[in-house]
Amino acid sequence: MDFFENLPAKIFTVVIDKKEHIDRHPTDTWDAYSYSLAVLLWRIRGWLNSQGATADIVPECRGQREDNELLAAYVELRTADSYYGTAEQYRQAFPAERLLFRKKEHNVAGLQLADLIAAEQKSLTIKESGKPEPRRIGRFGQALNKAVKGKVNRYGRYLLE
Repeated sequence: MDFFENLPAKIFTVVIDKKEHIDRHPTDTWDAYSYSLAVLLWRIRGWLNSQGATADIVPECRGQREDNELLAAYVELRTADSYYGTAEQYRQAFPAERLLFRKKEHNVAGLQLADLIAAEQKSLTIKESGKPEPRRIGRFGQALNKAVKGKVNRYGRYLLE
């Protein structure tokens, strides 16, 4: 786990309980992609701003429909002001007009690391929120979450509803 402890990274995650979100907000439910992306990039944007930095966004391809939904949500953030910030603020933090999609077979190390970390952080978020756990966190997951604990952006780390 030394690799993860020494990883020069900041970790941001968003977990949404879609069913609970729909149950709580049946008439004004937000699209899960748009909502999660807006919250995630709002948090990252704030951190980037504090560092005087910008970033590219490199999502893993999921399928044409899902990729198009994610791209549409990204374009919306960059073109229309929202509750989570102005379009100009998003364009400053994320200057690329398009998302840099990569496929699993591109074997991008950063995406592989993100997959490992995200899966265990999701399990930890669910556990900490008192929700039923779809799977118990194993020894590897416990060690990984412990190794990255100091790198996780704790602000707003909650199960979005």
